[in-house]
Amino acid sequence: AFLHSHATSFGFKQVREDEKSKLVGNVFSSVASSYDVMNDLMSAGLHRLWKDRLVSGAQSITPYGDSLFLPDSSDFFSRLISKLNPFPGMKHLDVAGGTGDVAFRVVERIKSVSHRATQGTLTDMEEDTHIYVCDINPNMLEVGKKRAAEKGCGS
Repeated sequence: AFLHSHATSFGFKQVREDEKSKLVGNVFSSVASSYDVMNDLMSAGLHRLWKDRLVSGAQSITPYGDSLFLPDSSDFFSRLISKLNPFPGMKHLDVAGGTGDVAFRVVERIKSVSHRATQGTLTDMEEDTHIYVCDINPNMLEVGKKRAAEKGCGS
């Protein structure tokens, strides 16, 4: 069956390379509505701390420092945060953004920065902020769109 096509692993079985991307897409489509809960369970919630740190620039995610969970990550995160630094008026593209969990954190960070600077009034800069989420899987994006609507975010 694999004579003219290379085989590759998919879980515990071998499949043709040309079939694998469709199988992976099907997995993400089937779990889209519960993807964030699955991440919570698989990481014991740690993925939320990492994403919060990504957006907020916090210096540590545990009382023991990052090295407990991510060896040598503190310099990486510091450099990444200094580059991201969300601010009102920015254009942000979240590639492979799935259900938008990082994008929603960026929105909250921008609102926090903007409201502190203006004592809670909506600014033109905040209105000019655009955050885009792209993902190869339309089902993941659909879940993100529903979450955005629930949070009162634009389309």
